[in-house]
Amino acid sequence: SRVLAFLAYRKEYANHFATSVSLYFNGQSGQRYSYVYNDYGDLNGEGENPGNLIYIPENRSDIVLIDIGAPGDDNYVSADQQWSNLNTFIESDKYLKEHRGDYAERNGARLPFVGTFDVRIAQDFYMNVGKNVHTLQISFDIFNFGNLLNYDWGTKRYISNNAYQLIKFKGFEEDGTTPTFNYTGPTDVDDVYSIDDSGVFSSRWQAQIGIRYIFGKH
Repeated sequence: SRVLAFLAYRKEYANHFATSVSLYFNGQSGQRYSYVYNDYGDLNGEGENPGNLIYIPENRSDIVLIDIGAPGDDNYVSADQQWSNLNTFIESDKYLKEHRGDYAERNGARLPFVGTFDVRIAQDFYMNVGKNVHTLQISFDIFNFGNLLNYDWGTKRYISNNAYQLIKFKGFEEDGTTPTFNYTGPTDVDDVYSIDDSGVFSSRWQAQIGIRYIFGKH
């Protein structure tokens, strides 16, 4: 989904001057992405790249989590603590929360909505010479103006390869069919997003000054 809006105002005065102000808004839904296992393809015997879609546990009994380390170790994380963290994360994500007890869909989740404002101010200095109008225009543009006002506004988020490895596969139990897992991820979905912070179309606000000479007939 996408919403576009454009507002502009131009005022001429003193027979030789004109000032224009315009505002452009672009709002669009975030890109889709998938929740997958960190399994290197071992969960289904593929043995290649990770990418198997996760099963979204409805409750504690839906997933076999195993302790990380041993009690007393600095890196020890119990299975119960892992479940608490995972459950909190699921509750923070609208898509996962609404699909507990199901396998995640390919590209089922979506990044947050993105809205950006661009502002342009242009000052014209013009003169009539015979049948022609000669105009010198000086313009000042601010791209992603909202980010200039607030660091969190206009933020463009992404997930690498449109897939997030949420749960780590550790192997099978002795029966050879029951998978076991670790969860070492965050407890809030906002923490899995990366922020596009480089390039012309990044989340950072940018500004430019332009000079243009225009001439034409009346």
